[in-house]
Amino acid sequence: MKTQSVRIGVLLFAGALMMSPADAYSQPLSTSPAEGLEEEGEFQWDASGRIRYRHQVLTDFPTDRTETIEHGQHHEGSLLFRWAPSVTFGKWLTTKLTLDIWDGQVTGDESPVAEDALLTPYQVPTSYSVNRLVREAYVDAYMGVGRLRAGRMASQWGMGLLANGGDKEPEAFADATHGDISNRILFLTRPLGFVEGPVGSSLFMMVGGDLVERDELTSREDGDTALQGVGALLWRTEPLEAGTYVAYRNLESAEGYKTTVLANDIYVKWTHKLEEVGTLELESEWVMLQGETEELRFIGAPYPIDILQFGGAANARWSPAGEGILASLGLGWAPGDNAPKDGTARGIRFDPGFKAGMILFEEVMGRLSAQSHDNASDPALVAVPSQGVERVATNGAVHNAAYLFPQVGYLSLDQRLDTRIGALIAFSSGDVVDPFSSALFGGFNRNAFDQEGANGHLGTELLAGVSFKQGELWETLGVRIGFEYGVFLPGDALMNGEGDNPIGTLHKGRLLADIFW
Repeated sequence: MKTQSVRIGVLLFAGALMMSPADAYSQPLSTSPAEGLEEEGEFQWDASGRIRYRHQVLTDFPTDRTETIEHGQHHEGSLLFRWAPSVTFGKWLTTKLTLDIWDGQVTGDESPVAEDALLTPYQVPTSYSVNRLVREAYVDAYMGVGRLRAGRMASQWGMGLLANGGDKEPEAFADATHGDISNRILFLTRPLGFVEGPVGSSLFMMVGGDLVERDELTSREDGDTALQGVGALLWRTEPLEAGTYVAYRNLESAEGYKTTVLANDIYVKWTHKLEEVGTLELESEWVMLQGETEELRFIGAPYPIDILQFGGAANARWSPAGEGILASLGLGWAPGDNAPKDGTARGIRFDPGFKAGMILFEEVMGRLSAQSHDNASDPALVAVPSQGVERVATNGAVHNAAYLFPQVGYLSLDQRLDTRIGALIAFSSGDVVDPFSSALFGGFNRNAFDQEGANGHLGTELLAGVSFKQGELWETLGVRIGFEYGVFLPGDALMNGEGDNPIGTLHKGRLLADIFW
């Protein structure tokens, strides 16, 4: 297999940057901020947690050019058990611990593809210790002019395109997954706090340093070492929140390949409340990455490979004040790269914790890329796997696509019953490329089913769901139950070389069951 044939459409090396500076400052002491936390000497403790069970059924479909290998995971059940206790003493000190007691599959069919390349394999772990994780363990102290936080922390910024903590649940049709985790020290302050008025109280600044523990491209447990410096400015008032941060990462993989990247991210959110009517929210996030990497090598291309990537997303949402109609419109653009051998990687991949729809990116592209990884690294099919082949699997991330994601629904029973429908319409922003199929045809761009120059309409999802949520059972306990269904109609970019549809019409159903406290 030629090394030039493995085209990684995306490199994203800034995925574990920081939590929102505003959250770190305005919610420094508890997962559930309350009045009076600024009082000196006030002691509080919190033992929040949740149990989330999902059972899904999915139509089988072929995952490579032979059209005989199928994903094989018709149904599966997964469990998340997360506990997040904290102890607070006034404004002065807080300690926080977040444990994933279990996160992964517990029952159902298994699929062995890309087991070593996926963040969450399509299998039931053989060892209980595999899915246990200390997500957070940190101390936060008030220093008079700001807050100093040190320890292990989940990282979330804005909509989560770049830094996604994996704990902010989407409203419908998807779950929070994965999560960027860093061992970090940071200082957060109001740099103009001495100035009276909104200028002094609304501007936040953060500086910090990371030893990245885990994200979609780094695993310290597996031998990767990623050091990172970050800085951010955030303006937060009613109705506007706007911020920017920069991060510089120096990564050395377990194999010794080096990557340096400078990330720039801009996030804006505007909220308009109509009294006793509802709330309109507009938000957008845009990301740019610049740097170089040794992890990829293409015959005839300069080495190391340059990184120059840009993409973004936006969302508009209307929420009623009580019972009534809700609506949202999501837009996203994650450009691909039709010329990887020019020495510059331009295709961006959003953090896999950011969700759009529930079939195309999560299931179809995720499973096709997982099978592609296995084919491109199988000794029986290739003599020597290409450099960077471990980056082929997307883990369900949005990439090489422009999409439109409208939803409309109705909240009833004091907003406890949520009924909604939606649709995801997506188009490729570059050729859809399978590295193994492309290698067999001299490195020319081909998709997983041997269509040359596959681009255009990726497909359309039609979605519907209903859920019921009841909080404050026995004072602190809450529950949620529901069901979601989607049908996926593949587009021209996923046809085979003869113009036929090998995937067919896909159906996916999800049973939702949550307990939270």
